[in-house]
Amino acid sequence: MGYMGYNEIITIVLSSFGGAAVALGGLAKFLAGTIAKRIEQKEKLFLDKQLEDYRNQLEITKAVVSRIGESQFSLYNTLWKSLFTLQKAGDDLWDIASHANLSKFTLALKNTKSMVDENLLLIEDRHIFQLTNLLTALGKYESGKKDLIELRDHDNVSEDAIRSAIDSNNNYRQEYNELLREIANSFKNQIRGQNY
Repeated sequence: MGYMGYNEIITIVLSSFGGAAVALGGLAKFLAGTIAKRIEQKEKLFLDKQLEDYRNQLEITKAVVSRIGESQFSLYNTLWKSLFTLQKAGDDLWDIASHANLSKFTLALKNTKSMVDENLLLIEDRHIFQLTNLLTALGKYESGKKDLIELRDHDNVSEDAIRSAIDSNNNYRQEYNELLREIANSFKNQIRGQNY
């Protein structure tokens, strides 16, 4: 064979490899596309299931939050009414320091403390802190008024001692009224959904 013979053989061999390479390339592309589609379908199914799980969890969470929100709204309204009753009893006790007004105040304070304790799960932590401070101030006021009434029940007590007790009680009263204003604003924000 001459130079032409080798050249033809090489051309034939390369042509046959080229055709097979093109066929193999096409087959590889087809298989890669098929495998990619299967992987994509599996991923889509997985992501669709995951998305559905998230949607279900969101619905459950929305229902719980709604139920808590409604309960909390009702509680905050009822709690504010109790605080208002307590404030009114404190004002009455301020106007007339008597055993009857002290008993009314003590009962209102006890009822409010019980309401707070019974509903700790629904009261926001920052409000528990505020309410604790308020109830402490109201307790001081109650104790101070009790002391004043006892002082007045005795004949041999100086006017200075009575005046000192009244001044202390006024300080307690101012403190709890300021705390009540803060709590009122905080409760309003909570009810409006402005939880800051």
